[in-house]
Amino acid sequence: MNQVGNGGVSGKAADFESEALPAPIVALLQNQRPWWQTVSPAETFVIRLGIIVLRLLATWLQLRLGVWRRKSSMVPSRSFVDSTYTRIARRYAYAHALTTNGRDAWWRREVAWEVAPFLKRRLRERPTSPPVLLDLCTGTGLSLVEVLRILALENVSVKAIGIDINEAMLGETKNTVAAYGRDWLSDYSGTLEFARADASDLLGRRTRRADLQYFEPCSVACITSICGTGGLTEPIESFRQHLEVLDDEGMIVVLDMHCPIPDLASTWPPFHRQTWPAFEQAAWEEVTVPDVLQKLWAWCDPTLFLHAIPFVTIFVDSSGHHYGFRLLSRQIRTEPWWFGLPVMSMARIVAQKTRITPDEARLKKETLRRIQGALREGG
Repeated sequence: MNQVGNGGVSGKAADFESEALPAPIVALLQNQRPWWQTVSPAETFVIRLGIIVLRLLATWLQLRLGVWRRKSSMVPSRSFVDSTYTRIARRYAYAHALTTNGRDAWWRREVAWEVAPFLKRRLRERPTSPPVLLDLCTGTGLSLVEVLRILALENVSVKAIGIDINEAMLGETKNTVAAYGRDWLSDYSGTLEFARADASDLLGRRTRRADLQYFEPCSVACITSICGTGGLTEPIESFRQHLEVLDDEGMIVVLDMHCPIPDLASTWPPFHRQTWPAFEQAAWEEVTVPDVLQKLWAWCDPTLFLHAIPFVTIFVDSSGHHYGFRLLSRQIRTEPWWFGLPVMSMARIVAQKTRITPDEARLKKETLRRIQGALREGG
Protein backbone atom coordinates (compact mmCIF):
# COMPACT_ATOMS: atom_id res chain seq x y z
CA MET A 1 0.00 0.00 0.00
CA ASN A 2 1.50 3.33 -0.94
CA GLN A 3 2.28 5.85 1.75
CA VAL A 4 -0.58 8.26 2.23
CA GLY A 5 -0.72 11.48 4.24
CA ASN A 6 0.22 11.89 7.85
CA GLY A 7 -1.35 8.61 8.87
CA GLY A 8 -0.41 6.75 5.69
CA VAL A 9 1.01 3.25 5.49
CA SER A 10 4.52 2.68 4.25
CA GLY A 11 6.17 -0.43 2.85
CA LYS A 12 9.18 0.27 5.09
CA ALA A 13 7.10 -0.90 8.04
CA ALA A 14 6.88 -4.47 6.73
CA ASP A 15 9.48 -5.81 9.18
CA PHE A 16 7.22 -5.41 12.24
CA GLU A 17 6.91 -8.51 14.39
CA SER A 18 3.39 -9.74 13.77
CA GLU A 19 2.91 -11.13 17.28
CA ALA A 20 3.50 -7.67 18.77
CA LEU A 21 0.61 -6.01 16.96
CA PRO A 22 -3.12 -6.67 16.45
CA ALA A 23 -4.11 -8.42 13.23
CA PRO A 24 -5.68 -5.37 11.47
CA ILE A 25 -2.50 -3.37 12.01
CA VAL A 26 -0.33 -6.23 10.82
CA ALA A 27 -2.43 -6.46 7.66
CA LEU A 28 -1.69 -2.81 7.00
CA LEU A 29 1.97 -2.80 7.99
CA GLN A 30 2.86 -5.92 6.06
CA ASN A 31 2.29 -3.82 2.98
CA GLN A 32 0.13 -5.05 0.15
CA ARG A 33 1.64 -5.10 -3.30
CA PRO A 34 0.82 -2.09 -5.50
CA TRP A 35 -2.68 -2.66 -6.78
CA TRP A 36 -1.62 -2.83 -10.45
CA GLN A 37 0.59 -5.84 -9.63
CA THR A 38 -2.39 -7.85 -8.41
CA VAL A 39 -4.54 -7.71 -11.57
CA SER A 40 -4.24 -8.49 -15.26
CA PRO A 41 -3.49 -5.78 -17.87
CA ALA A 42 -7.14 -5.84 -18.96
CA GLU A 43 -8.35 -5.34 -15.38
CA THR A 44 -5.79 -2.58 -14.89
CA PHE A 45 -7.27 -0.77 -17.90
CA VAL A 46 -10.81 -1.05 -16.51
CA ILE A 47 -9.72 0.15 -13.06
CA ARG A 48 -7.93 3.10 -14.63
CA LEU A 49 -11.15 4.04 -16.40
CA GLY A 50 -12.98 3.78 -13.09
CA ILE A 51 -10.43 6.07 -11.44
CA ILE A 52 -10.96 8.65 -14.19
CA VAL A 53 -14.71 8.57 -13.50
CA LEU A 54 -14.12 8.96 -9.75
CA ARG A 55 -11.79 11.89 -10.34
CA LEU A 56 -14.43 13.57 -12.48
CA LEU A 57 -16.97 13.07 -9.69
CA ALA A 58 -14.49 14.44 -7.13
CA THR A 59 -13.84 17.47 -9.34
CA TRP A 60 -17.57 18.05 -9.66
CA LEU A 61 -17.89 17.94 -5.86
CA GLN A 62 -15.07 20.46 -5.52
CA LEU A 63 -16.74 22.75 -8.04
CA ARG A 64 -20.06 22.54 -6.20
CA LEU A 65 -18.36 23.35 -2.91
CA GLY A 66 -16.01 26.02 -4.27
CA VAL A 67 -12.64 24.39 -3.49
CA TRP A 68 -11.55 23.11 -6.92
CA ARG A 69 -8.55 25.43 -7.19
CA ARG A 70 -6.97 24.39 -3.91
CA LYS A 71 -3.97 22.10 -3.74
CA SER A 72 -4.17 19.07 -1.51
CA SER A 73 -2.12 19.07 1.68
CA MET A 74 -0.72 15.81 3.06
CA VAL A 75 -0.42 17.33 6.53
CA PRO A 76 -3.00 20.13 6.70
CA SER A 77 -1.98 23.13 8.79
CA ARG A 78 -4.25 24.58 11.46
CA SER A 79 -4.88 27.66 9.30
CA PHE A 80 -5.71 25.48 6.26
CA VAL A 81 -8.22 23.47 8.27
CA ASP A 82 -9.74 26.59 9.82
CA SER A 83 -10.16 28.39 6.49
CA THR A 84 -11.73 25.26 4.97
CA TYR A 85 -14.49 25.05 7.57
CA THR A 86 -15.02 28.78 7.81
CA ARG A 87 -15.74 28.80 4.08
CA ILE A 88 -18.07 25.81 4.16
CA ALA A 89 -19.84 26.35 7.51
CA ARG A 90 -23.20 27.46 6.09
CA ARG A 91 -23.26 24.57 3.64
CA TYR A 92 -21.71 21.93 5.89
CA ALA A 93 -24.80 19.72 6.27
CA TYR A 94 -25.38 19.75 2.52
CA ALA A 95 -21.68 19.22 1.74
CA HIS A 96 -21.25 16.30 4.12
CA ALA A 97 -24.41 14.58 2.92
CA LEU A 98 -23.35 15.11 -0.70
CA THR A 99 -19.87 13.67 -0.26
CA THR A 100 -21.07 10.67 1.78
CA ASN A 101 -24.19 9.86 -0.23
CA GLY A 102 -26.26 10.61 2.85
CA ARG A 103 -24.59 7.91 4.94
CA ASP A 104 -23.32 10.46 7.48
CA ALA A 105 -26.70 10.60 9.25
CA TRP A 106 -26.59 6.84 9.76
CA TRP A 107 -23.03 7.02 11.11
CA ARG A 108 -24.14 9.52 13.74
CA ARG A 109 -27.09 7.35 14.74
CA GLU A 110 -24.85 4.29 14.84
CA VAL A 111 -22.63 6.04 17.38
CA ALA A 112 -25.72 7.12 19.31
CA TRP A 113 -27.03 3.56 19.61
CA GLU A 114 -23.56 2.56 20.81
CA VAL A 115 -23.43 5.09 23.65
CA ALA A 116 -27.10 4.94 24.72
CA PRO A 117 -26.89 1.65 26.74
CA PHE A 118 -23.65 2.79 28.38
CA LEU A 119 -25.09 6.15 29.44
CA LYS A 120 -28.30 4.52 30.66
CA ARG A 121 -26.28 2.13 32.79
CA ARG A 122 -24.07 4.95 34.06
CA LEU A 123 -27.14 6.99 35.04
CA ARG A 124 -28.55 4.00 36.91
CA GLU A 125 -25.27 3.45 38.78
CA ARG A 126 -24.74 7.14 39.58
CA PRO A 127 -28.20 8.74 39.74
CA THR A 128 -27.16 11.87 41.64
CA SER A 129 -26.09 13.74 38.49
CA PRO A 130 -26.47 13.18 34.74
CA PRO A 131 -23.35 11.85 32.99
CA VAL A 132 -21.39 14.28 30.81
CA LEU A 133 -21.30 13.50 27.09
CA LEU A 134 -18.56 15.32 25.15
CA ASP A 135 -18.77 15.45 21.35
CA LEU A 136 -15.42 16.37 19.78
CA CYS A 137 -15.16 18.32 16.52
CA THR A 138 -18.92 18.80 16.68
CA GLY A 139 -18.93 21.29 13.79
CA THR A 140 -22.44 22.63 13.28
CA GLY A 141 -23.82 20.27 15.94
CA LEU A 142 -25.24 17.65 13.58
CA SER A 143 -23.56 14.75 15.39
CA LEU A 144 -24.64 15.82 18.85
CA VAL A 145 -28.22 16.46 17.76
CA GLU A 146 -28.46 12.96 16.25
CA VAL A 147 -27.00 11.40 19.39
CA LEU A 148 -29.48 13.28 21.57
CA ARG A 149 -32.32 12.19 19.30
CA ILE A 150 -31.55 8.55 20.12
CA LEU A 151 -30.97 9.28 23.81
CA ALA A 152 -34.39 10.95 23.95
CA LEU A 153 -35.97 7.80 22.51
CA GLU A 154 -34.16 5.79 25.19
CA ASN A 155 -35.18 8.26 27.92
CA VAL A 156 -31.55 8.92 28.89
CA SER A 157 -30.69 12.22 30.57
CA VAL A 158 -27.21 13.64 30.00
CA LYS A 159 -25.29 16.89 30.10
CA ALA A 160 -24.22 17.23 26.46
CA ILE A 161 -21.32 19.41 25.36
CA GLY A 162 -20.30 19.85 21.74
CA ILE A 163 -16.93 21.48 21.09
CA ASP A 164 -15.20 22.78 17.99
CA ILE A 165 -12.31 25.14 17.34
CA ASN A 166 -13.94 26.86 14.36
CA GLU A 167 -16.13 29.84 15.27
CA ALA A 168 -18.05 29.85 11.98
CA MET A 169 -19.08 26.22 12.43
CA LEU A 170 -20.19 26.84 16.02
CA GLY A 171 -22.17 29.82 14.80
CA GLU A 172 -24.36 27.44 12.81
CA THR A 173 -25.30 25.24 15.78
CA LYS A 174 -28.41 27.33 16.53
CA ASN A 175 -29.65 26.73 13.00
CA THR A 176 -28.94 23.01 13.36
CA VAL A 177 -30.88 22.75 16.61
CA ALA A 178 -33.77 24.71 15.09
CA ALA A 179 -33.84 22.59 11.92
CA TYR A 180 -33.28 19.12 13.35
CA GLY A 181 -34.06 19.35 17.06
CA ARG A 182 -37.79 20.12 17.07
CA ASP A 183 -39.83 19.49 20.23
CA TRP A 184 -37.93 16.50 21.59
CA LEU A 185 -34.76 18.59 22.07
CA SER A 186 -36.55 20.73 24.67
CA ASP A 187 -35.79 17.95 27.17
CA TYR A 188 -32.11 18.94 26.89
CA SER A 189 -32.62 22.72 26.78
CA GLY A 190 -30.87 23.22 30.11
CA THR A 191 -28.17 20.59 29.66
CA LEU A 192 -27.06 21.10 26.03
CA GLU A 193 -24.25 23.50 25.25
CA PHE A 194 -21.77 24.23 22.50
CA ALA A 195 -18.36 25.67 23.27
CA ARG A 196 -15.20 26.69 21.48
CA ALA A 197 -12.43 24.31 22.51
CA ASP A 198 -9.48 22.49 21.00
CA ALA A 199 -10.07 18.73 20.75
CA SER A 200 -6.28 18.31 20.55
CA ASP A 201 -5.74 20.06 23.88
CA LEU A 202 -8.72 19.45 26.14
CA LEU A 203 -6.71 19.98 29.33
CA GLY A 204 -4.83 23.04 28.14
CA ARG A 205 -1.45 21.36 28.43
CA ARG A 206 0.01 23.18 25.42
CA THR A 207 -1.65 26.58 25.71
CA ARG A 208 -4.15 28.41 27.91
CA ARG A 209 -6.35 30.83 25.99
CA ALA A 210 -9.17 32.92 27.41
CA ASP A 211 -11.39 32.25 24.37
CA LEU A 212 -11.24 28.45 24.71
CA GLN A 213 -12.91 26.10 27.19
CA TYR A 214 -10.88 23.44 28.99
CA PHE A 215 -11.86 20.37 30.99
CA GLU A 216 -10.81 18.84 34.28
CA PRO A 217 -9.43 15.28 34.61
CA CYS A 218 -12.08 12.60 35.20
CA SER A 219 -14.93 15.01 34.37
CA VAL A 220 -16.51 13.29 31.35
CA ALA A 221 -18.38 9.97 31.17
CA CYS A 222 -18.40 9.49 27.40
CA ILE A 223 -16.57 10.99 24.41
CA THR A 224 -17.77 10.74 20.82
CA SER A 225 -15.77 11.67 17.74
CA ILE A 226 -17.37 11.32 14.31
CA CYS A 227 -15.05 12.09 11.38
CA GLY A 228 -12.79 14.14 13.64
CA THR A 229 -9.57 12.16 14.06
CA GLY A 230 -8.04 13.22 10.74
CA GLY A 231 -8.11 16.86 11.79
CA LEU A 232 -6.31 16.49 15.13
CA THR A 233 -2.90 18.15 15.11
CA GLU A 234 -1.29 15.59 17.42
CA PRO A 235 -3.65 12.58 17.59
CA ILE A 236 -1.63 10.41 20.00
CA GLU A 237 -1.23 13.20 22.54
CA SER A 238 -4.90 14.06 22.01
CA PHE A 239 -5.91 10.49 22.86
CA ARG A 240 -3.86 10.71 26.05
CA GLN A 241 -5.80 13.80 27.07
CA HIS A 242 -9.06 12.10 26.12
CA LEU A 243 -8.09 9.25 28.44
CA GLU A 244 -7.32 11.66 31.26
CA VAL A 245 -10.55 13.66 30.81
CA LEU A 246 -12.67 10.49 31.01
CA ASP A 247 -13.73 9.31 34.44
CA ASP A 248 -13.12 5.75 35.63
CA GLU A 249 -14.65 3.24 33.20
CA GLY A 250 -15.59 6.10 30.84
CA MET A 251 -16.12 5.24 27.18
CA ILE A 252 -14.93 6.67 23.88
CA VAL A 253 -16.49 6.00 20.46
CA VAL A 254 -14.54 7.07 17.39
CA LEU A 255 -15.81 6.74 13.82
CA ASP A 256 -13.76 7.84 10.82
CA MET A 257 -12.48 6.99 7.36
CA HIS A 258 -10.22 3.94 7.08
CA CYS A 259 -7.90 2.55 4.45
CA PRO A 260 -9.60 -0.41 2.71
CA ILE A 261 -8.39 -3.90 3.65
CA PRO A 262 -8.31 -6.26 0.64
CA ASP A 263 -9.60 -9.25 2.62
CA LEU A 264 -12.70 -7.19 3.49
CA ALA A 265 -13.57 -6.16 -0.06
CA SER A 266 -17.21 -5.20 -0.41
CA THR A 267 -19.77 -6.07 -3.07
CA TRP A 268 -21.05 -3.91 -5.88
CA PRO A 269 -24.86 -4.32 -6.18
CA PRO A 270 -25.08 -3.87 -9.98
CA PHE A 271 -22.98 -7.00 -10.46
CA HIS A 272 -23.82 -8.86 -7.22
CA ARG A 273 -20.25 -10.04 -6.96
CA GLN A 274 -17.19 -9.31 -4.89
CA THR A 275 -15.39 -6.28 -6.22
CA TRP A 276 -11.73 -6.19 -7.01
CA PRO A 277 -9.77 -5.33 -3.85
CA ALA A 278 -7.41 -3.60 -6.28
CA PHE A 279 -10.19 -1.19 -7.29
CA GLU A 280 -10.91 -0.19 -3.69
CA GLN A 281 -7.19 0.25 -3.01
CA ALA A 282 -6.67 2.34 -6.16
CA ALA A 283 -9.70 4.52 -5.40
CA TRP A 284 -8.45 5.17 -1.87
CA GLU A 285 -4.89 6.04 -2.86
CA GLU A 286 -5.56 8.02 -6.01
CA VAL A 287 -8.88 9.75 -5.33
CA THR A 288 -10.24 9.49 -1.78
CA VAL A 289 -7.14 10.63 0.09
CA PRO A 290 -5.76 13.37 -2.20
CA ASP A 291 -8.99 14.74 -3.68
CA VAL A 292 -11.57 14.18 -0.95
CA LEU A 293 -9.83 13.96 2.43
CA GLN A 294 -6.94 16.34 1.79
CA LYS A 295 -8.26 18.84 -0.74
CA LEU A 296 -11.97 18.92 0.05
CA TRP A 297 -12.02 18.37 3.83
CA ALA A 298 -8.44 19.36 4.83
CA TRP A 299 -8.08 15.95 6.48
CA CYS A 300 -5.25 13.42 6.69
CA ASP A 301 -5.55 9.64 6.56
CA PRO A 302 -6.48 8.62 10.14
CA THR A 303 -6.16 4.83 9.66
CA LEU A 304 -3.24 3.96 11.92
CA PHE A 305 -4.21 6.57 14.48
CA LEU A 306 -7.52 4.76 14.97
CA HIS A 307 -5.73 1.51 15.76
CA ALA A 308 -3.39 3.30 18.16
CA ILE A 309 -6.21 4.18 20.57
CA PRO A 310 -6.19 0.89 22.57
CA PHE A 311 -2.45 1.32 23.25
CA VAL A 312 -2.50 4.84 24.68
CA THR A 313 -1.75 4.97 28.43
CA ILE A 314 -1.34 7.50 31.21
CA PHE A 315 0.11 7.41 34.72
CA VAL A 316 -1.70 9.38 37.43
CA ASP A 317 0.74 10.56 40.07
CA SER A 318 -1.92 11.34 42.66
CA SER A 319 -3.22 7.76 42.68
CA GLY A 320 -0.10 5.94 41.53
CA HIS A 321 -2.12 4.00 38.94
CA HIS A 322 -1.71 3.36 35.24
CA TYR A 323 -4.73 3.71 32.96
CA GLY A 324 -5.36 2.66 29.40
CA PHE A 325 -8.10 1.96 26.89
CA ARG A 326 -9.71 -1.49 26.85
CA LEU A 327 -10.94 -2.22 23.34
CA LEU A 328 -14.64 -3.11 23.43
CA SER A 329 -15.24 -3.42 19.69
CA ARG A 330 -13.65 -2.62 16.36
CA GLN A 331 -15.51 -2.64 13.06
CA ILE A 332 -14.09 -1.99 9.60
CA ARG A 333 -16.36 -1.96 6.59
CA THR A 334 -16.91 -0.40 3.18
CA GLU A 335 -19.99 1.77 2.79
CA PRO A 336 -21.83 2.11 -0.54
CA TRP A 337 -21.09 5.43 -2.21
CA TRP A 338 -22.88 6.90 -5.23
CA PHE A 339 -24.16 4.23 -7.62
CA GLY A 340 -23.29 1.65 -4.96
CA LEU A 341 -19.55 2.10 -5.60
CA PRO A 342 -17.57 0.45 -2.75
CA VAL A 343 -15.08 3.28 -2.24
CA MET A 344 -16.00 4.64 1.21
CA SER A 345 -14.19 2.58 3.83
CA MET A 346 -15.02 3.33 7.48
CA ALA A 347 -13.93 2.18 10.93
CA ARG A 348 -15.57 2.38 14.34
CA ILE A 349 -13.52 1.99 17.51
CA VAL A 350 -15.19 1.62 20.92
CA ALA A 351 -12.93 1.61 23.98
CA GLN A 352 -13.25 2.05 27.73
CA LYS A 353 -10.91 3.65 30.23
CA THR A 354 -9.65 1.07 32.69
CA ARG A 355 -6.94 0.66 35.29
CA ILE A 356 -4.03 -1.49 34.09
CA THR A 357 -0.97 -3.03 35.70
CA PRO A 358 2.56 -1.64 35.17
CA ASP A 359 3.36 -4.65 32.96
CA GLU A 360 0.29 -4.03 30.81
CA ALA A 361 1.26 -0.38 30.53
CA ARG A 362 4.76 -1.34 29.42
CA LEU A 363 3.45 -3.68 26.72
CA LYS A 364 0.97 -1.09 25.47
CA LYS A 365 3.70 1.56 25.32
CA GLU A 366 5.91 -0.77 23.30
CA THR A 367 3.14 -1.49 20.82
CA LEU A 368 2.34 2.21 20.55
CA ARG A 369 6.01 2.93 19.91
CA ARG A 370 5.90 0.49 16.98
CA ILE A 371 2.77 2.11 15.57
CA GLN A 372 4.33 5.57 15.89
CA GLY A 373 7.37 4.23 14.06
CA ALA A 374 5.09 3.19 11.21
CA LEU A 375 3.49 6.63 11.20
CA ARG A 376 6.90 8.28 10.94
CA GLU A 377 7.86 5.96 8.08
CA GLY A 378 4.61 6.70 6.31
CA GLY A 379 4.52 10.46 6.96
